[in-house]
Parts: sequence; C-alpha cells; structure tokens
Amino acid sequence: MHYRPEIDGLRAIAISSVVLFHAGGFVPGGYAGVDVFFVISGFLITSLILSDWARDKFSFANFYARRARRILPAFFFMITVVTAVCLVVMLPQHLKQYGKLIIYTVLFGSNFRLVGEPNYFDDSMRDTPLLHMWSLSVEEQYYLIWPLLLFLLFRSPWRRHTAKIIFSLFALSLAASAVLVEVWPRSAFYHLPSRGWELLLGAIIAFGFVPRIGSRILAEVMSAGGLFLILISFFIYNKDTRFPGAAALLPTVGCALVIHATTSFDTFAKRLLRLPPVTFIGKISYSLYLWHWPFIAIPAYLMLRELTGAEAAIAMVAAILVSIVSWRFVERPFRKGMGEGRITFGADLALAWWRAVMSRLKAVALALNRSAYSALCLAAVLIASGSYMQESKGIRWRLSPEALVYADSNGAKAGYRHDTLCKEEKIILTKLHECRFGNEDQDARPVVVWGDSHADHYLPVIAEIFGAGHLFMTPACIPVAGVMQVDTARRETIRGCSQNNMEVLQEIIKLKPKLVVLGGKWDLVEGFNIGYGPSHGLYYTPIQNSDQSSRDHFSEAFENTIKVLTDLEADVLIMDQVPEYSRDVVKCKAFSLYLGLDEASCARRVRSDTDRANKPMRALFREIAITNPRVRFYSPLEELCDQEFCFATRNGKMLYTDDHHINFEGAKLLTRSIDKLIASFPHPNRAALLHAIQ
Repeated sequence: MHYRPEIDGLRAIAISSVVLFHAGGFVPGGYAGVDVFFVISGFLITSLILSDWARDKFSFANFYARRARRILPAFFFMITVVTAVCLVVMLPQHLKQYGKLIIYTVLFGSNFRLVGEPNYFDDSMRDTPLLHMWSLSVEEQYYLIWPLLLFLLFRSPWRRHTAKIIFSLFALSLAASAVLVEVWPRSAFYHLPSRGWELLLGAIIAFGFVPRIGSRILAEVMSAGGLFLILISFFIYNKDTRFPGAAALLPTVGCALVIHATTSFDTFAKRLLRLPPVTFIGKISYSLYLWHWPFIAIPAYLMLRELTGAEAAIAMVAAILVSIVSWRFVERPFRKGMGEGRITFGADLALAWWRAVMSRLKAVALALNRSAYSALCLAAVLIASGSYMQESKGIRWRLSPEALVYADSNGAKAGYRHDTLCKEEKIILTKLHECRFGNEDQDARPVVVWGDSHADHYLPVIAEIFGAGHLFMTPACIPVAGVMQVDTARRETIRGCSQNNMEVLQEIIKLKPKLVVLGGKWDLVEGFNIGYGPSHGLYYTPIQNSDQSSRDHFSEAFENTIKVLTDLEADVLIMDQVPEYSRDVVKCKAFSLYLGLDEASCARRVRSDTDRANKPMRALFREIAITNPRVRFYSPLEELCDQEFCFATRNGKMLYTDDHHINFEGAKLLTRSIDKLIASFPHPNRAALLHAIQ
C-alpha cells in the first residue's frame, strides 16, 4: 500500500483537536478527534490486510509483528517514564489506583477499568495520567478481532456476502452506540461494540463498497465538505454532548468523505492536507497522543487544580518536543525493523524447543527477537510494579507517618459522609439516598436534612443538636423542586435530579417534620453566576417553558419549595456553602509534608473573594429569611474566616476533606452557632424543637 500524505494530514487535524481540548477546552468538541483516528485506523488496517491477501502474503504472524513494531516501542517508552514519575510524586491512595490502571493498560484493556470510574469528562479524572489510553485499548481489541473475522469470512461460503455482513455489523454497532449513550453512557464511550462502527466505516471505504467518484467537482465538494464536518464537530460539541451515538457521525463521516474523495482526485483539500508542516504533525501524532495527556495530568495532580492557559501551553510545547524525540529515536527505528538480532545461548535453545513444539502442533510460531523479548520483559515488569503498588497500598513507606495521616484523609475516611452516621440507609431512586440517623422517637416530628453532599457534610452538626432524623441526599443535586438543570440543548445535566427532588418533597409531606435543613452547592445554579439567558447550567421549569430568565425560574421554584415546607408548619434552615478553595487542602497538606510544597497557598482564601462568590444566591436566601419568620439562613463564614482570610485549618487541625467539603472537625466547629440560630426560631414549641430527641 503506497504512502498517502493526506492521511497524515487528517491525523494532524485529529491530534491537534484532541490536544487543544485537553489543554483547557480551547476546542470544546476536540475529543471527537479520537473518532477521526478510529476511521483512519479502520481504513489503513483493512487496506493492509486486503493488500496482503490479494498478493497471497497475509499471515497473522506478520500482521501482529507489524502492529507490535508500530505500537509497542513508543507505548512502553511513555508508560515506563510516566510510571517512574508517578512512583515519586503520587500519594499512596492515588498510586494504588494507578497500579490497577497500569495493569489494564499494559494488557490493552484500560477501557474496561475506566468504565467503572467517573465520567471521562469529570473533574476527578483530570489528573489520571493514563486516562487517554482507553482509545488505544479499543483499537488493539479491534486488531485482535478484525483480521480473524476477515480470515474466516474469506475462507467461508459467505464470502460473496461480505458487503452485507460488514454493513450489518456497522449498523448493529451504530445502533448499540445510539442506545447505550442514553442508558449507559460510559459503556457507550469506552467499549468496542459501541465504537466499532467508526473503525468499520474506514473498513467500508477500504473495501471499495462506496461507489467511486467520477467527477472532480464532486470530489472537491466531498473533500471540502468532509473537512467542514470534521472541523464543525470540534466547535459545536462540548462535554455535555451525548457522545458517541449519532453525534459521532459528523466527524467520522467527514473523515470518510475526505479519504474517499482524495483517493481518486487531487483536490484542494488534499493539497492542504499534504502541506509539509501538516504532514509532519501527522507523522508524530501517535507519539504526541501518548505524551500530551501525561504532560497535563501530572502537573495538574501536583498543583491540585486545572492548569491555566499559559501553563497548558508550556506543557504542550514540552509534550511536542518529547514527542518528536520519541518519534525520531523510538518509533521510527523500530518500525524500520531495528533490533532484529536473536538472543543467544540458553534463549536460543529455549526458542528452538518452543518452535519445535509449536511446529508439532501445526501452529504459527512468531519469530521472537530481542525487541520481542524486551517488550515481554518490560510488560512483565510494569504489571508486577502495578501489583506491588496495590499490595503495598501505594508504597506507603515512601511517606513519613505525619504525611500519611493527611494522605489517608480522603472524603470517606474524614467522616463527613452520611454512611458513618446512618443507622439505616436505602436508595429510593437513582442516586437518591435516604439515611435514618440516631434513635428516632416514632411519636415525634422528625428533623429532615435535604440536599447534595453539601447537606451531607452538615449532618454531624444536625445529629449533634437533635440526635436523630432523616437525610435525603442526591450527589450534585441541589434541593429545589420544580426546576431542572439542563445544558444549552435543554437536556438534564444531572440525571434524575428533578425527579428525585419531587420524590423527596413527597416524602417530607408524609413525614411532616419540625425542621428541614436545606444544603447544597448553590453555585451549581449557574444562572446566578453568569447572568441571564441560555447557558450551561440553565434552570427552567419542566412543565412550562417560558421566556423567564434562569434566575427568575430558580427563585420562583425555590420560594415555592420553601412555601410547601412552611405550610407543613416546619421550620426551614437554609445552609450556605462553606468557603471553597482552589485546591484539595488535604492533599495539599500531604504534599507539603511529602514533597515540600507550599501549604499556605491552598489552605487559606481571601475573605473578600469568598464574600463575592455566589453573592446573588445569598441575597435571595437572606430576603426569604427576612420575609418568612419560619426561615433562617446560616452562613459559616464567621466561624471559618476572620476579617481578611478564610482558613481550612484551625489550631493545627484540618477542617476539610477536599476543596469544598468540611469534615467532622469542621462541622463540630459550627455546632454552637447553628444551635444558637435554631434557637431564634419564633416557634411556639421551641423547647420541643431544640434537643427534642433525648
């Protein structure tokens, strides 16, 4: 198969979009560049197989040896370097997780591991150095299945139905992608069955199942249109787009159009893609794909935040330079077949014995060489290191005992989570947890805590004051009935949130509580932060879609929710957010003790910045509290801040579990002021309200 520079041009577009997306969202849909890679890969691999088959030279041994020379050297080079860095800088709990992922990655199954983690676009995944390896795993799984499937197909009586079979597989995979992206979006994103149609689209072009183009004008239109479809997808898609599914048709069909149109005619798009600077980026695209994400993820891990635009630019320049070195001195030499010398002495004897056994079994014996032995040994070492990271619980001996205290203080262990206080817990709806805490008096009107994890972390205070009650908690779902958080396409961004809130409201009506505590990460209501009109995080009423602003919709729905609660003769306590820090303060403390990083930069925040944060929402809450005697608004700022700064530590004790959740120590600090505020309710049965459950 002759070299086609325009294919490298397409690779350049794909890798540029991915890098710009990962470097800070400069291209909001740049992740679709991976789908362009899939089409290219499907086209090239199928073309190579068909070319060898036509010359009667196809063999599985040569095919996989060629794939190994193409993929493994740069792959192992990157993983070895990244693993060495992670061994030095990662805290134990994160190194343990990295150890699990590295085993899956080396075995080209990282997509199976990642499907059980948070969403690919979740902020918690931004510092996972091997996150991008899922796509390589999908490709390698395709390489294992596709040649065997074609071999069986070509040797079977169904050969004359090849086109129908491949188109059927394409349609089934596309249908699976469209369905799974709605019901199991992570499976749709990570797995071959829902991504295979993209590779098969390239295969369809390679087979020539699409009619040849007989007109230069048509070729010009198709190639230009294909480029347009690819590029437009990078800018109209974003993290909220349901992807892959039907949305992936835009970049993949665009790529297929360019490949097909430029096969027969020298179009303007083809000449653009063949420009030397463009093809050079395409040539280093594999190495750049391998290296670009670790250069973002590891600095983000150390800084405990996303990189700024300038920092990301510096990181990408460094990644490009390392990628050029990797391409020139690792990728190219091995692709040309260097390192073919045989292992001597005992290895030769073992190899001869192995070949004899395989020959007797009439199987194909791969011609093992130094490169193959090195790859196998390196893979074994990496897998063993991953196992050791897990068995040693993150190689804990690297850290001092004091640093380990903070390194181990993740959210669950730090004690703000409800599961440390629950006597009984059940899941009512998707992600909606009901927790009964304390020994509740069945004859007494209960206390109810309602909200997301920001209601959850106040639970120790409420449990300390009242002793018992109910918690209704849905992660990332603020407690207000009658609105839905949606993206610009009016799709719910937190699935089930609006339904869960309506269900909680019904449960509260049945319980008739004496006090309802509302807590949430209120800055999720983006209409209060970035103004009016359509935006990510827009709130609107699902029943009636009017021209009201997002802010007005939320305000009206929140006031209606409060009215329902107070009509039940329940008092309502609205809890403000605690000060939020730019970094995970617990990790920062651990890093300061382990690597000597500056703790003060992330353990305090300027008070005026905190006061300004979410100021319109606080104004709404204060207004409601002033006009309704059964409502109180509590702000923890006076307890967690002085006039100049807010602090994440007090008297040497950590008050937080991450960057925006308090722990038991932080909750304990707030108990007296919350108790005092509750005592101010003009309730006729205040004695029953306060410490009612003894």
